[in-house]
Amino acid sequence: VLWSALALADDGERQLSISVGDWPPFFVESEPGQGAVARLVRDIFAAEGYEVKFHFLPWKRAYREAATGKHDATAIWMFAAERQKDFVYSEPVMNERFVLFYRKDTPIEWSQMR
Repeated sequence: VLWSALALADDGERQLSISVGDWPPFFVESEPGQGAVARLVRDIFAAEGYEVKFHFLPWKRAYREAATGKHDATAIWMFAAERQKDFVYSEPVMNERFVLFYRKDTPIEWSQMR
């Protein structure tokens, strides 16, 4: 989760506005619970007494609106150093491992990613 500096001020507010993009199965606006990571983030904050409202937007707009203070945070993003000028990174919400699937009868031979 990327936190805007404005969101880090302790003003006693117990509601958080988090901008996200639609990214099934992690964030899904039309699904009950709004996706696996949405449920996880909501549950983590609920345990600390916060209510989370997700705002589904196109990804660039989700980032921009959080960066300008319209939302407290935006989720979920991979680390990129240039984002540190706008946000403070949380601890990782999830760990992913991207893999390539290929057919057993048509193996792909390669030794490294470029």
